[in-house]
Amino acid sequence: MYPTPLASPGLSFAVHSFLASPHARNTCGHNGLPLTPNSVRILGRFQALKKLTHPCLATYLDLQRGKHERVVIVCESYERNCQKLLSSDKSPTAEINSFAHFDGSPPDYPEVVRRIFYESLHALAYLHRQNFVHHSVSLESIQLTDALHVKLSNHGTYFITENGACVPFPIGLPKYLPPEVLLDPKGLHSPKTDLWSLGIVLLELALRKELFNFELEEQIALVFECASSEKPVMCILERHKLVYEYLCLSEQVRDAIEACLSVPLEHRPSSEELLSHPYCDMQIEMLEEPPKGLPSHELIGADQIEECIENSSQLPEAWEVLNLHELYYFWRLTGGDALAEISKQRDYIRSRPAIFGLPNLTLIEGEDCGAERDSSYYYRDTYLRLPMDSLRERLKSVDPDIMFISISILFERFNFERHRSESFTTKTASELPLVIRERDIEYQIRRIFRFRKLVELYPLTGRAIQLEAAIDIPPYFRGHVWAALLGAQGDYHAEFDEIDKDTPTPMDRQIDVDIPRCHQYDQLLCSPVAHMKFRRLLKAWVSSHPQYVYWQGLDSLCAPFLSLHFNNEALAYQCLSRFVDKYLHKFFLQDNSQVIKEYLAVFSRLVTYHDPVLSLHLQKEDFIPDLYAIPWFLTMYTHVFALHKVYHLWDALLLRGEAFPLCVGVAILTQLREQLLTFGFNECILTFTDMPELDIERLVKDAVDIFDSTPQSICFRSHSKRPISGMTPLSLETLREELTPRISTDDFFIALSAPSSKDASGRTTLRERVLVLDVRPKEEYLEGCLRGAVNIPKDVAFTPEGKLASCPEASALAAHKGNIIVVFGNEEDRRKVANQLVHLDYRHVCILDTTVHDIRIRMSPPICLY
Repeated sequence: MYPTPLASPGLSFAVHSFLASPHARNTCGHNGLPLTPNSVRILGRFQALKKLTHPCLATYLDLQRGKHERVVIVCESYERNCQKLLSSDKSPTAEINSFAHFDGSPPDYPEVVRRIFYESLHALAYLHRQNFVHHSVSLESIQLTDALHVKLSNHGTYFITENGACVPFPIGLPKYLPPEVLLDPKGLHSPKTDLWSLGIVLLELALRKELFNFELEEQIALVFECASSEKPVMCILERHKLVYEYLCLSEQVRDAIEACLSVPLEHRPSSEELLSHPYCDMQIEMLEEPPKGLPSHELIGADQIEECIENSSQLPEAWEVLNLHELYYFWRLTGGDALAEISKQRDYIRSRPAIFGLPNLTLIEGEDCGAERDSSYYYRDTYLRLPMDSLRERLKSVDPDIMFISISILFERFNFERHRSESFTTKTASELPLVIRERDIEYQIRRIFRFRKLVELYPLTGRAIQLEAAIDIPPYFRGHVWAALLGAQGDYHAEFDEIDKDTPTPMDRQIDVDIPRCHQYDQLLCSPVAHMKFRRLLKAWVSSHPQYVYWQGLDSLCAPFLSLHFNNEALAYQCLSRFVDKYLHKFFLQDNSQVIKEYLAVFSRLVTYHDPVLSLHLQKEDFIPDLYAIPWFLTMYTHVFALHKVYHLWDALLLRGEAFPLCVGVAILTQLREQLLTFGFNECILTFTDMPELDIERLVKDAVDIFDSTPQSICFRSHSKRPISGMTPLSLETLREELTPRISTDDFFIALSAPSSKDASGRTTLRERVLVLDVRPKEEYLEGCLRGAVNIPKDVAFTPEGKLASCPEASALAAHKGNIIVVFGNEEDRRKVANQLVHLDYRHVCILDTTVHDIRIRMSPPICLY
């Protein structure tokens, strides 16, 4: 990326707007679905323009869709261009001296023209290497910075409109187009088209005069006349009576112009060939190979650390270290809205009352005839500059220490266990609602400066990224941070390129059916380009995982990664692969019934552990997780929530283990608890058929609290990628018979030993959070027991009505209601007692997954008395 200082007075953001061609009403494609609006097709193709990085290309920043197929493009823009250079009342030399800034003496005009031509050609050569055709090269499209460097603009219109097929107007000005384009305006044109246009521009600049200043028909006639002439340059010059002025130019200039204006394509040089022309024999420092950032696999040395810290007093202003995409992101946070700015300029969008556009005839097929075209459908190459004052003022107030902290924090010898309060983020700011934090420009500036360095130095900073992401993840860096949290690294581009994504497979038909239904409310993901990328990603995943098959839902899992890495399919693929491997191990087997059933059984037990009242009510209504929770877990909630909610949910998910999705499910039921307790089976089905609106921030907070308060072994699954050692795999029948989960011996003693409060003397008490309920017969209990355990034998624990028997031990049990209750004893006895406690609405009941013999071997006083 080439950072451009916002301090440049000529730089601004600008909008360029036009209308895409509307489809006839009620028209459908070959698949029976409504045709994709052309503005959506344009939006999908626009994303490729964001990848273009060249110092002589104006940067494309955003594309927004308005009403009636209006497209608004936001891009980098400069006030001066070559057309203003020639149309000014001053001479071109005087005009240049009025705005350009030079380190030394200003160059003479022929040298300026030469540099403009060379930089424009260099930019075109880059575009052609990337398989782009400009098709709109003109004096207006060559913008000039204050340092008199070229910024070639409008280079993406031909590409995003599918060579002009998506708009009701031709791309490019006729006087700059070569004969082959005017003869075949709808054909697929060669990159050499741009060389003809650049030749016309060079001719105009060299002669210091705009050409073709007559009616459109005459312009086209002159171009056709050039097509039949052996010397098209002379044909143009004779029409303008500028032959003498042309002959006064240097031989190199004339030779370059005549090379560009060769009518036969085989005689016209390519951009790369023209760069070797003697007229282009010059060096411009800006066009040298830009310095690359620190490779992701290299580590910073101690000497570099000290140098960074020592030089921190000479930090630049904030705008000098932000690239244009970051500046635009901050501009939007300051309230910038390109569509709103367009709507304010009534002169920019010329439209007339709709009644004047009524057709004389409407065919049955939906086509209108006889309606005079609204002038708003005509192409306008005018750029509307956006106000930047608010952004400049906000960035001027940025404390330079923010940048210093962002650098130096990486070199604290990685004291990863520092408390969050030691971070630059104030406690007050981090406690604000997430939605407010994401819209607070000053907070986001701090976070982006911090994350930028962390991302640049990944994987060295992997652990630091985890700690910062635990506070929050700035939306601007979400894609990079997710990739880091998933451990994406290595040459994933080569890995992705080697995968067969083209060979037909039996799953192709289902993939093609699912993609057009996946998150199609999202303007980007419903574009044909997104559908193509979806297909490539899904086929790559299926091809590279032969042990799995494609199941419906995988497309929804792919959506968040594709939306965040739209221009990097390889990284999106690796993120998807690592995500499935971590959170959905074995879910996509050909026969995944045992995996799914175990997952749902563990979820049901987890619900019972945290909310037995709700769990028993749902069981009573026969509303089991199989009826509503499979789409939750198979798609990790991407089929349930819109993408903007999935982002916040997965921000928390990716920081935690594979049990977290189960906790999210419990949090959903918790948020709907009051309604569900009053619903019968039919109402429950209707509720989850169309998921009601949920507070996603509260949902994430509840899920995190549930996850943090739940011992890991409570969510044990035998089909997990890394099953907890020491736990007993249970059959599905046992999982369903036992209403409560099991806890491992390790987790049990961790919970048993965790301090929860202090007594009056200030000493920490250990026994308040956990109560051990020993259900063995009295004689076995007296032979040896866990210290502090309450003994209520199964045979005398409950009355015939199912209530707790009246005894001191029962009172102790009742006093611990709500805390962790670990049932210990023989297999059958502990299961019956635990199940009965659930029916008595006891929360956090679990069974110790061990035998008396193992406890005797493993444990010793003071925890265990034997």
